[in-house]
Amino acid sequence: MLKKAAKQQITQMFIFDRRIKMAVYLVDFENVHSEGFRGVEMLGENDECYIFYSVNANTLSFDVHQKICESKAKFYYRMVDIGGKNALDFQLVTFLGYLVAKRPDEHFYVVSGDKMFSCATDYLCKENANADVLKDFYELLAMSGNTGYVCDYAEQVLADSYERVLVQRAYRRASSLIKIDDYLTTKLGKERATEIHRLMSPAVDSRYDSEYIKQLEENNILEVIEKLGIRSNEMVIVEECIKKKVNKVIFNNILCKHFGSLRGGEIYRTVQKTIGDGIIGGVVNVPVKEKAVAMNIDTQRIPVPQVSKTDTAEPESTDVWADVPEELPVEESAPVSDNGLEAVLDNEDERRFVAKCISELITVRGIARRITGKYGEDRAEQIIAIIQPFLSSKRKK
Repeated sequence: MLKKAAKQQITQMFIFDRRIKMAVYLVDFENVHSEGFRGVEMLGENDECYIFYSVNANTLSFDVHQKICESKAKFYYRMVDIGGKNALDFQLVTFLGYLVAKRPDEHFYVVSGDKMFSCATDYLCKENANADVLKDFYELLAMSGNTGYVCDYAEQVLADSYERVLVQRAYRRASSLIKIDDYLTTKLGKERATEIHRLMSPAVDSRYDSEYIKQLEENNILEVIEKLGIRSNEMVIVEECIKKKVNKVIFNNILCKHFGSLRGGEIYRTVQKTIGDGIIGGVVNVPVKEKAVAMNIDTQRIPVPQVSKTDTAEPESTDVWADVPEELPVEESAPVSDNGLEAVLDNEDERRFVAKCISELITVRGIARRITGKYGEDRAEQIIAIIQPFLSSKRKK
């Protein structure tokens, strides 16, 4: 973990305006059609957009046409020959390689729902280019302030282009730090993913209550916990739960869900015994540093169970916020407040909308339908998984 002074210095150094950057966008119109232009009006005057289309897909809606006209970016249209399967994809990638070779310092984005494009962009990044795949313009240009800052911060502190793009992609798309850590572990290995997690912590902490994070650092709470025999992947979950101020019931259920009841219970009891319920609930009210010394941490390390390789395999679902047991106590008569959802949803608009849905509707299915109508299937699936603890009093259908 970086020293507090260094973290503050780094946090202040890398604040800059995203609008001054130039980016080049290549649109796979056969794949995204007009829906892929969501957010195109947000492009800046320094941006360029190449639209690849064919006789199979050559019609824009009036709405998209108007947004393109309103945009300040430069647009270029590329009619491609369709001599065979994936003809447009091959020509788009060829042109991307040409542009990267001609302008190596710029940022390039392929706008497509075809995930195979990431094979090409990841390869280019390994050759020190800056390229990634977006499902639409909105994914990049409409990021929340915190997510945008984290992505900008990654660009400054990560020298390797491939690692930088992976980190930015993970923070744009993943709904929790645990999912981000799992994704980076899959791509880069556990050791490097852990290093990046620590390197990014100054920027990531900007998502949370700054005064609360300051108290955690002053009391060395996370450092104390880290010395108790908790593995690095376990520490990622413990750290996020504490920073999000989840209550002790949800904290225990999250640990048990991800690591099993035995190991999860061991971690929970050790953290609770060391720092107390107050910190787990989001109130720093104990002198943890002195308390840890008095408890003799070396004798309090939790045992790491000896298990076979098959037992250490990653669970099928790496989202520890999903499917939290429904027996969590919920006051049925009390409506869900923004404060309760704040522990699991960072976006204020989403938090208010979800709170309204939970208060007004009586079934999980009804809540899911309304959220899907508002945010689309992908984001709705993430939100429903995250808010499971708040749906325990609702009927399934």
